[in-house]
Amino acid sequence: MCFWIHDEHKEAIIATKDIRCWKITYSHTVHKDGFVSVVQAFRYKFNKTYKTTLGICDRSITRGFHSYSKKPYGTLYNKTIYCIIPKGSKYYYNPSFDEYVSNQIIPIKVVRNKYYYE
Repeated sequence: MCFWIHDEHKEAIIATKDIRCWKITYSHTVHKDGFVSVVQAFRYKFNKTYKTTLGICDRSITRGFHSYSKKPYGTLYNKTIYCIIPKGSKYYYNPSFDEYVSNQIIPIKVVRNKYYYE
């Protein structure tokens, strides 16, 4: 999945504190110890720190941990995962999509979805 670098946020930011964020995944991929990501089928365990090197190509980022800065609305078929981008992580932010991509992430727990029809 590509992340487009926003014109107003062209440089990576170093997190000066933990950043709250959210991932979304299919309900059937969540289990008591973790979940599987939608796009890359990456297997996450809760409360484990994951690290990678950001892959940058021109104005997009091709490798990194994608997450949302706002809790997304859910559906009956997906789950929202509360995560943290830990202090010291390198990240980019795209305000057009309320999206982060970072070199580190810690999935914490499944949170109750707020549905569109509530």
